[in-house]
Amino acid sequence: MGITTDLIYIILAALLGGLVAHLLRQPLIFGYILAGIIVGPFTGGFTVEHLEDIEKLAEIGVALLLFTIGLEFSIGELKRLARISFVATPLQILICSLGGYILAVLIGIPSKDAVWLGAAISLSSTMVVIKTLSARGMLESSTGRLIVAMLIAQDLAVVPMMLILPQLTQDSIEWSAIAIALLKSASLLGVMLLVGIRVLPRFLSMIASQGSRELFFLATVGVAFGAGAISHAMGLSFALGAFIAGMLLSETDFSHQARADVSGLRDLFALIFFASVGMLFDPGFFVAHLGRIVALTVGVIALKAGVASATVRLLGYKPRTSAAVGLGVAQVGEFAFVIANAGMAAGSLSHESFSLMLAVTLLSMIATPGLFWLGSRAKSLRRPLHVEPPHGEETPPTGLSQHVVICGGGSVGQYVASVLGDLGRPYVVLDWSFKAVTQMRDRGLHVVFGDCSRREMLEAAGVARASLVVVATTTDAALPEMVREIRSVKPDVPTVIRVHEVDEAEPLEELQVLDIVSPQFEVGIEIVRQSLLALNEPETQIFALLGQLRGGRYAIGRRVLERHALDVKTFGAAKLLELLWYEVDSSSELAQRSLEETQVRTRFGVSVVAVMRGELFIPTPKPDFTVEAGDLIAVLGSSAQLRHFRSLNRAA
Repeated sequence: MGITTDLIYIILAALLGGLVAHLLRQPLIFGYILAGIIVGPFTGGFTVEHLEDIEKLAEIGVALLLFTIGLEFSIGELKRLARISFVATPLQILICSLGGYILAVLIGIPSKDAVWLGAAISLSSTMVVIKTLSARGMLESSTGRLIVAMLIAQDLAVVPMMLILPQLTQDSIEWSAIAIALLKSASLLGVMLLVGIRVLPRFLSMIASQGSRELFFLATVGVAFGAGAISHAMGLSFALGAFIAGMLLSETDFSHQARADVSGLRDLFALIFFASVGMLFDPGFFVAHLGRIVALTVGVIALKAGVASATVRLLGYKPRTSAAVGLGVAQVGEFAFVIANAGMAAGSLSHESFSLMLAVTLLSMIATPGLFWLGSRAKSLRRPLHVEPPHGEETPPTGLSQHVVICGGGSVGQYVASVLGDLGRPYVVLDWSFKAVTQMRDRGLHVVFGDCSRREMLEAAGVARASLVVVATTTDAALPEMVREIRSVKPDVPTVIRVHEVDEAEPLEELQVLDIVSPQFEVGIEIVRQSLLALNEPETQIFALLGQLRGGRYAIGRRVLERHALDVKTFGAAKLLELLWYEVDSSSELAQRSLEETQVRTRFGVSVVAVMRGELFIPTPKPDFTVEAGDLIAVLGSSAQLRHFRSLNRAA
């Protein structure tokens, strides 16, 4: 079966390795690399035979990884922490690359290999760090946001590294070749930027209008691979084109769907990529050079932690924050494998140096939780909504109490947040999408990045002090667990929950959830309301009917909620009464007379229950109240009584 058999071996081994990694609470990439070691040429047993073909498939994995990084690219977030992104991070990369080069040369690694190793160790692990930050509820801490900004800037540095490093490791450096490569990259970016602004949104709009998810998926993949092919044709990296395509897509309304559609394909090819890395790993080499590997790992961690801490400290951050940031990015990241593979492909990195780099990367990743524990000793990471002065990054307000926590930052969640903001009500939005979080921050909304179903993130959003929780997420299956977590933080907090269909809310019955809203049902209710208004049905009767519809519809299982049952009775009684607003002009017989003199109750059987005089609202006016021209009076009575009143008076 050829390469098909190889892929079967890889996927089955990845399943086994992934289970092991999960049980050990390590990122799945450890399992994928372990799978590559199992089916690689150094361990015997089931061995992949078509390694070159697997490596070609792995290139697609690299391209899709960079494509999704482009989709996550946030100009707003980088601008917000510009000094970290464009000052501290480039300085950290430069110093760590030089320091890594010196360390490698000191332990006897050839100069060319040392260049690649120095560049690779300067990058940290976005996957491992963000997972660790999320698990500890630290993503929205001041230190957590600094770390994330540094990680994003490091990921962006991969692209120019892959252009420049092959030239730096030639027998003689051809600066003209480097300049040409950078010029080509700038030209490619310029052309694709023009296409992305003028053509891409219209093209995707046309595809999306067809209503086919399959077509949209193919369009997304086509954009990524097409851009990669153009980049490759210009003599640049296939992955560079994919990254630029993702970056352009990130500025459109289709970025979330594109990322969701391509994620499965990316994960599959990323599995193949990391497995291909593992296939090149020689366990015998690891055992034979264990002391050297451990020493280099310790040196690299110390170097990265010290350099990152120093660069952050130079920007004026406190020592404990700088130390926590440095320890948070002290590991070597997954893009070290991308750099190492590029070095192998260029013939500038030996297999021995590759194995050494791979071992150091894995050991430093394993050390990440311990490094974060050391960083947390500074207590900087324990301030979930704090931003240090004088840098002024925009974050949710601190010390919130009696606020509203909105779980889900989609269109519904953002609308609720906007209305609450207009009313001066304090709120915090909690959402898992980093892109959505950045967009909401740019709009001035108060937002926390994190998973609504995790207790740590609910605590970070202040649910324990909240007066209301609004669950506006779109995944009904996750609602019961989310409600349990909310109740575990604050058992008595009122909760309003959005569900796709009311019938799907039955699992919430045992949780005593009373406030449920179905968007589809509410759309139908609004259409009914506007239709009946167009038919000139009395508003009070329409209101009563809608109350009955809601009361009957929002029943969980066989139980009609008591609150809605009471609403039905109340709204049913409302059928007997109507409210009419009447404008009094100078010619009206009511003008300049007291209510007692008008005898509206005796003559018509109606009651004046309120008066609006300019901006002044007067409830339940007394009999001696004098009505003036220009007043708006609220008249309450039955339909027949109000018809009689209208027949003798000109009603507004």
